[in-house]
Amino acid sequence: MSSPVLSFIKTTQEQRLFADELASLKNALYQDQAHFDEVLNGLRPQIAKALATELSASSDSREDYLNGLLEELQRIQTIGLTLAFEPSNATINKIYDWIASHTTTPTLIDIDVNPRILGGVIIVSKGTYSDFSVKKMVDHYLSEHKTDIIQNLNTNKRIS
Repeated sequence: MSSPVLSFIKTTQEQRLFADELASLKNALYQDQAHFDEVLNGLRPQIAKALATELSASSDSREDYLNGLLEELQRIQTIGLTLAFEPSNATINKIYDWIASHTTTPTLIDIDVNPRILGGVIIVSKGTYSDFSVKKMVDHYLSEHKTDIIQNLNTNKRIS
């Protein structure tokens, strides 16, 4: 299927929102056309426009189209990112564009915010965990230089 409307979905948060929107549309199918159009037009504008275009071009029934779209939405792989800050939409778009340019399949970003990592990123993808956080670098430095740091602190205490 590979629906163009899915190109608007970049994060797992947007994935959940879109799944809810599709469920609302599916429920509206069992009412009159005016109600369906009202629900469709109540969606985010770019999503509503893309869905309207795809629905009118599809040879499937509306229900089959929406079911297929929901199935495709659930199959998109995810990459988990832990950041030290809440990213802006511009940052999310840059991250998404970079990931899209380096992968061959559609991928959603699952963002977690944890200020304790100080900076950098922790990446979880396909069962692989990669920690590029500032916290990890600081912890590593401190563990390797613990003796020197303690010795310098003790020397400085005697001087004062």
